[in-house]
Amino acid sequence: MIVPSDPDYKETKLIKEGKASINPDFKPLVDWIHKKYGVKVLNIYYDITTGAYNKPFPRLNIIFETRDEQSKFKTGLWGFNPERQKTIAKQFDELVNGNKQTIPFWSFTKSKKNKYAVQGLLVIFDAFKPVARDEVNEGIPETEIDALIAEIDNPDIWKIVRFAAGATFFFHTEEQAENAKTTGYIHQLANKYFHLLKKYDKFAYFEKETFSISVDSKENFEKKYEGNWYYYFK
Repeated sequence: MIVPSDPDYKETKLIKEGKASINPDFKPLVDWIHKKYGVKVLNIYYDITTGAYNKPFPRLNIIFETRDEQSKFKTGLWGFNPERQKTIAKQFDELVNGNKQTIPFWSFTKSKKNKYAVQGLLVIFDAFKPVARDEVNEGIPETEIDALIAEIDNPDIWKIVRFAAGATFFFHTEEQAENAKTTGYIHQLANKYFHLLKKYDKFAYFEKETFSISVDSKENFEKKYEGNWYYYFK
């Protein structure tokens, strides 16, 4: 689950909206994770994906609401906790397929037909809120952005550019951008943008106390990044 178009995000969003429910097959595992780790699971998504040489393998995505909840199952910035991956994989096989394992999980044999394939099962952990925030921000209609620029009515502003959950107000010159910071004008712009953002924030994932915008300049964009958005956001 990286972008709003991913199927696990779409399914989880429906659950968050109350329009769908977690697969009942996975409810025992949801309850078990909550009891064992003290973390509420928003959704569990199972699929078959492909890895090296297009070899298919099963994947189980344990989806929490926040990044803080997800971090309890990670090691470092990117890696997942291997012990918790292994423990949850075993528990999934036991609770969902009814396999009481007396031998190490990774060496079990296909003694019966499982409802869900678990041979080589990869357990990953995800967070819904960060992707939902991206969707809210990037989903604001461009006409609304244009209307906001017209409302602000400052000829020093070149454009507003959105990326993920953030927004950057571009002034024409570096001096204008710097003045916006030093005079506190940036806070006025942030308030106006936040007001627009909240119109689309159905899950209340943006908070005024922690919200901010960035400022930059067309001059800097052209000088440092050759006027190329790929280089700018790389």
